[in-house]
Amino acid sequence: MLAAGLAVTLALAPMDAGAGGHRHEEAPGAFGSRATSYDATPAGAAAAEAQPTAFSGFALPGLDPSALGLPSLAGTAGFMPLDLLSPGAWSSTGSKLRSQPAAEAHVEAWVGTEITRSSLYGYTGTVIFLGESVAADGFLLRLDGGGGRYSYSGERPFGPRDAAVDVEFAGVPAASSALLGYQQHVGGLTAKLYLGADYVVHTLTPSDPFNSVEGSALGMRGVAELWYDVGPGLWVSADAGYSTAFGTYAATLKAGYDIDLAVTADDPLIDRIGIGLEAGAFGNETFGAGRVGLVGRARTRFGEVTLTGGLSGDYENPTSPYGAVSLLYRY
Repeated sequence: MLAAGLAVTLALAPMDAGAGGHRHEEAPGAFGSRATSYDATPAGAAAAEAQPTAFSGFALPGLDPSALGLPSLAGTAGFMPLDLLSPGAWSSTGSKLRSQPAAEAHVEAWVGTEITRSSLYGYTGTVIFLGESVAADGFLLRLDGGGGRYSYSGERPFGPRDAAVDVEFAGVPAASSALLGYQQHVGGLTAKLYLGADYVVHTLTPSDPFNSVEGSALGMRGVAELWYDVGPGLWVSADAGYSTAFGTYAATLKAGYDIDLAVTADDPLIDRIGIGLEAGAFGNETFGAGRVGLVGRARTRFGEVTLTGGLSGDYENPTSPYGAVSLLYRY
């Protein structure tokens, strides 16, 4: 299974450093696995004739606006993609915008934002399905990107006697990726695999000689996305990605239950809602963290909306709250 996609990503992540070290909470969103879609599987594709779509994104690190003056996007000092690409053309039904069913659409576009105690992250992206439709097996072309800011502090030697001084650092990451992929359905399972190259830049102010995740790096990036329809309304998804640029990685596992609403309108604002749980791990060559939270989803007239929130942290800061919102649209 291979998939095709182009990704342009920017990342920001907060970091707190102890003596001689640094820390920041990175958002798994770095690998920007699209939000899970109601119509991702063959079963969903069949239901898609009568129902729209969905999406989910990654989370980001803590945010302290007072420390930065500007919140940072979730990302480790390694790689947190933030898609700044246009979601693309929007189709409409009458005078209202409406996401198309999976069996008819050929493009998925998403946009989202994530925030934690010390960071703010935004992203957007597009996947072009080169097969018959979003619901069919075939090659994919992916474009995604993002960006933000993050901050961290740490003790650094200063002066002729190398006295330890606490220093505040501000980081601005940016990244771009070109990925090829393939989508395959097997029963209730939908799998997507992507592989390509990405270029990552992290600019720190002031420069931090104790942080190896600084400057630019060119590497290979791989992403895997799995979605499984367990039964009526019940689903499980798993996403994982790794980039050799700064050794960045992210993995997320979600499970939830969706309910169709008893609506009678021809074009309802919301016709399906869902709730679930998520757990993830993310980091790079100098940082690692995990998170646990809730997932809320709604299929609306304008696409699929996903809300996530919970606690994220590492050994230095084990309980930092995070929240994210994203929209997936098909046309």
